[in-house]
Amino acid sequence: MNSFKLILIFVGLALLGKGQSLKVIVSSNEHTISGIDLQLFNGNKIIGSSTTDSFGICIFSGLKPLDYKIKVVSSLYVMDSFFIRLNIDTSIEIHLKLNNHKLQEVVVNSQKPSIQRKIDRLIFNIADNVNYIGDNLLSVLSKLPKINVDENSIAIIGKGDVSIMINDKIVPIPNGNSLIAFLKSIPASRIDHIEVMTNPPSIYSAEGNGGIINIILKKNKDKGITGSIQSTFFKGKYINIVPSVNLNYNTSKYKYFLNVTPGIGAQENVIISNLRNQISNRVTNERNKTLSNFLMVSGGMETEIDKINTISASMNYMVSYPKQSSSIQSIFTNQENIIDSLSKQTNISKTWVETISGNLHYTLSFDSISRRKLTIDADLSQNKARIPVFIDNEIYNGLVSQNIISKKGKYSNSTPNTVLFSLNTLIHYPIKKIDFSFGLRFSFVSSEINTELNTNSIMSLNPPFNNYFHYNENTQAFFANMSTDITRKLSLQTGVRLENTFTTSIPNHREDSSYSYNYLNAFPTIYLLYKAGDHYLNINYGRRISRPNMSSFNPNLRYIDDYTYIQGNQYLKPTISNSIEISDTYKNNLIFSTTYSFSNHGIGSIPIIESDSKTVINRQFNYLSVRSLNIELLYILKTFKWLQSSSSLVYYYNKTYSDLDFTNSDITGWGGAFTINSSFFFNKIKTIKSGVYFKYNFSSVNQIYRIPHYYFIDWSGQYTFPNKKTSLGIRVSDIFKSRRIMNSYILNNISYDRLSFSDTRRIYLTFQYNFGNLRLKGAKAYKGVEDSRIGN
Repeated sequence: MNSFKLILIFVGLALLGKGQSLKVIVSSNEHTISGIDLQLFNGNKIIGSSTTDSFGICIFSGLKPLDYKIKVVSSLYVMDSFFIRLNIDTSIEIHLKLNNHKLQEVVVNSQKPSIQRKIDRLIFNIADNVNYIGDNLLSVLSKLPKINVDENSIAIIGKGDVSIMINDKIVPIPNGNSLIAFLKSIPASRIDHIEVMTNPPSIYSAEGNGGIINIILKKNKDKGITGSIQSTFFKGKYINIVPSVNLNYNTSKYKYFLNVTPGIGAQENVIISNLRNQISNRVTNERNKTLSNFLMVSGGMETEIDKINTISASMNYMVSYPKQSSSIQSIFTNQENIIDSLSKQTNISKTWVETISGNLHYTLSFDSISRRKLTIDADLSQNKARIPVFIDNEIYNGLVSQNIISKKGKYSNSTPNTVLFSLNTLIHYPIKKIDFSFGLRFSFVSSEINTELNTNSIMSLNPPFNNYFHYNENTQAFFANMSTDITRKLSLQTGVRLENTFTTSIPNHREDSSYSYNYLNAFPTIYLLYKAGDHYLNINYGRRISRPNMSSFNPNLRYIDDYTYIQGNQYLKPTISNSIEISDTYKNNLIFSTTYSFSNHGIGSIPIIESDSKTVINRQFNYLSVRSLNIELLYILKTFKWLQSSSSLVYYYNKTYSDLDFTNSDITGWGGAFTINSSFFFNKIKTIKSGVYFKYNFSSVNQIYRIPHYYFIDWSGQYTFPNKKTSLGIRVSDIFKSRRIMNSYILNNISYDRLSFSDTRRIYLTFQYNFGNLRLKGAKAYKGVEDSRIGN
């Protein structure tokens, strides 16, 4: 009831504003155009300038009721100056014609720059980049300059884990295997651009010490029926096939979309590790085969109820069967390096993962151009998994395979189930030249996991022992954000987010062992942007939080193999981080930035040796404090019409402190990465193109881990047929098979080295056919209401 009253108060406040707004929609040949520069004049005095967004829209706000002139600044399009008298909030559409003298240049230069810098985010334009042919979303993220992707997490280089958003909505899956499987199911061909926010605005969730990565998928607003069919075939050691079908049906009032992406195949991964403690050594060679069988379905609709009310609904469904079979051979030696025994394990995990989520979105506009509005989002999701692990281990005396000492088996089956509901309300309300946004968010998370453990893989020989863990997390948030141009050269954006979180964890249905924790935190953000000639100087600050997920909380043991277990800690606390960044963007093609961030009591895993000296249990603790200094240089080459290229250099210094006596007191070191992403065009209309992607990771220190250098090179090519509807592509990834990643640490008197490499040298073949537009008689393209950034 109180929440409903607050929403009514927000609506009432939103009706009290002043000043007029002008919304301009720019189109050509019935298609809206992004990236067009507009100038607004009153007489000979320039009042403001703006650039159309991905929907061909730009908005001038805080205007007085005067006569105005709109001028288009473009060598590619022509239009006579447009005059308008502004008395009330007004929306207009202007139509441009191609400049015939510059027609060839239109074809060549109409592509967006590969990297764009805004006051609060860095944008990577992925669409039509030949170097992502056949890729999935996870692979695309691993190639971006600021991002590091490992086997089960995604992080900003030199900082920490991030939250993942798709189309401004938080993906309700925590970092881990389920999130990795979900991101692998989204083809790169569906991505328009990716926004990296190291200090996100307050309208977004404060979760994720490293910031937020927001993936914006392609949208089609053309009337009628449109769509595409794509098929990707690639082979490393095993054959993989990933087809995809995308359908859109738009009328003047309704918009429908459907995407179906199944996948079938397998991948191989090899891990060589060496674990040493004060009693024994273990050298392990592990070979894994993981099936990549999945189905991803997403669909939805949007409609304008009337001129001020818009409603949309969408749903996503993903099911994955990443069955994994492992062959693990371990040699145990004593401190004198004398062989003690040989272990041969055969492990099978028939994993099943299912994610279903739905969103209901409502927009109420308070003016005729949808500049002032209320948006409400309701989200419901469920993530389920079944993770059975069968372990069979034969132990031999020395290296002689015939001298078997014993046979033993183990079985575990984990069934995590998480349900999340959230309600997000946002008022976006500009007054004169100040943009205000404020709102509330409520989220409710209920998670449970049941784990069966058996010391014999043959279930009939020994009944399993059940471990149960239940976890609830409820968060209420209030947020406010404002942005304004203080002068023509100086812009300000600032905000604050208050989040109150209450958690309860109950192991094995025992209320006497339950643990509750309540905490309230404030997360301020501030950005200053100063325009000095060709330079855009930016300074920003933000505060973030990283909360443990259910797996980190769960105190019950889970098997990885016969000698490795994992165990959570229900008393973990969240980690708070602070970050300040200074950057300079020169002529939109050279970006230099430096960032300092620090966090305390971060969560990490510590290996504990059991009494048998062979078994290791990895337990979770709050013990890491990290100080990080990042220096980054991004360069976009624009000199040649036949070449589109961007290069990046990220270098950082990390210092990690430990709060525990039995770990190293501090670990320090440098790290970094260098990337080149280049596309070559062999004709003026860009139907024949090739690409080269190169990445070199310097030797680095990341928290407790030391990681030696490695590199890899991809090559790609694409041909688009004259009808511009059909294209064929080819890509060879990791040409020299050099993507071998090693890490090591010394912790709790345990030394660990690990080398991992997969069948990353693959050849990809892609086919794509775009169809439509099968226009409806008398229909107009669906426009809808372009939302402000909703946050979540």
